[in-house]
Amino acid sequence: MKEINCNPMPRLTAFISGMVQKTGYRARVVILAKCLRAAGIRADLPSGMVKVVAEGEQTDLGSVPQFLNIKDALIEVQSIEKEYTAATGEFTGLGCQGGDQGVHEAVQDVRQEVNNTGEMLAEKIDDAKVEIANEVKELRSGLRDDLKERLIRIEADISQMKARNSL
Repeated sequence: MKEINCNPMPRLTAFISGMVQKTGYRARVVILAKCLRAAGIRADLPSGMVKVVAEGEQTDLGSVPQFLNIKDALIEVQSIEKEYTAATGEFTGLGCQGGDQGVHEAVQDVRQEVNNTGEMLAEKIDDAKVEIANEVKELRSGLRDDLKERLIRIEADISQMKARNSL
């Protein structure tokens, strides 16, 4: 007798490329999954992509790709390759590659993402400070040179006026 799959839930497998590793992207995916009541895994791939496998109700999973397409100061999704298949029911929550990693490890993962994001922001701020300081130095130097030229012209004008008044 042929086995019939009565599970109406779909499974979405998505490969996300862009600036999605060490940016807080995976933590955002966990929040998204909780909001959509989806279960699955997410993993960083050596290629720089993030893989997301999610199972849930058809109505919930239909909006997942638009929510995975994040663009902000740190995260910039360039493309999402997606494939829908039948759900297997193997997931109970959204964890890391290899299955459910537990609440404590998930919290640690989110903390690490936050730390990485903070470090990236600190680097960008430091770079901006250096750039601003260099621009201020250039402006001061230009202003100093301009003032010197004006002072020389004023002194020359004063000398000419004195010379004319002495005649």
